[in-house]
Amino acid sequence: MSDTPPLPSPFPVPPGLAFGQVLDRIFKLFRSHLGLIMRLGIVPAGALLLIYALSFGALFQAGFFTGPGKPPDARALWVIFLVAGVACVAFMYVYALYEAAACHAALQAHDGFPITARDAFRAATAKVGRLVWLMILRTLVVVAPGMAGAALIAGPYLLMSHAARNSASVLILIPVLMTVLYLGWLVFMVFAMLRLALAVPACVAEDLTATDALKRSLQLTKNSKGRVFLVLLVVYAATYVAIFVMEILVSVVAMVVMLLAIALHIQLSPPWSYVGIGFAAVCGGAVFLMFMMATWALYAISFVVLYRDQRLRLEGSLFASPAGGPK
Repeated sequence: MSDTPPLPSPFPVPPGLAFGQVLDRIFKLFRSHLGLIMRLGIVPAGALLLIYALSFGALFQAGFFTGPGKPPDARALWVIFLVAGVACVAFMYVYALYEAAACHAALQAHDGFPITARDAFRAATAKVGRLVWLMILRTLVVVAPGMAGAALIAGPYLLMSHAARNSASVLILIPVLMTVLYLGWLVFMVFAMLRLALAVPACVAEDLTATDALKRSLQLTKNSKGRVFLVLLVVYAATYVAIFVMEILVSVVAMVVMLLAIALHIQLSPPWSYVGIGFAAVCGGAVFLMFMMATWALYAISFVVLYRDQRLRLEGSLFASPAGGPK
């Protein structure tokens, strides 16, 4: 057998990572920076808990939680809309800050530079205005067609409902039309999210405005929508499997505890039974929040790795710093 090395291919090899290399890079960064990831996630997780606590407090004060057989106070409906609106705006602000900090940390980690959670949030805070505006613009791009579709559904639905009094065939068309329009919006939503997936890394890495970051993401993902979709699909599948495994483990632990309690004839009466239920709820909530923190960070790392890879594919040798590493 000859040990002669194979001849080089006469065809140019495009720069960038292969599909498997992209996934390997994502999960390696996730494992090697797990501590930093969890510290970054404390901010949105804490904000989420605070928002829930304030929301339940506001609903309780408005008389939403009543005794059996008593309808909630009518004022509580207005409180629900107000609280939901304020909570969405507040969490949007916090999550925009976190997403930029996570992307900044992932960019530094990807390029081999040390980074702390404080440095990541400091870099994100310096451009928080454009980050919030970027999140608003992305949301509008994704949601606005759905709202327009809902308006398109509402008009024909009312007309067909009126005409359907004398025609059963028209009545059958109503759910068909609604389903087609809804599926069309879902397809557009996935398409839009894929095209705009790299906006935050572009905004952070290149110091772009919100609108320029959206344009940059459109440029980077122009001919790579399928590649981006497959990578994010694998990441989603990994998180789904993790959820399934976590649910199994929690169920097994709960079952073992119940069997032990039955075998040892342990019966907790109030108030200890309430304490036990509260403790279990707190543990379950903590596990859920930790999982959410890890999921948020995994997607941020995925966007950063895809962003770096797409720049390398499109710009090649131009995408290099004087030291030899990516900018």
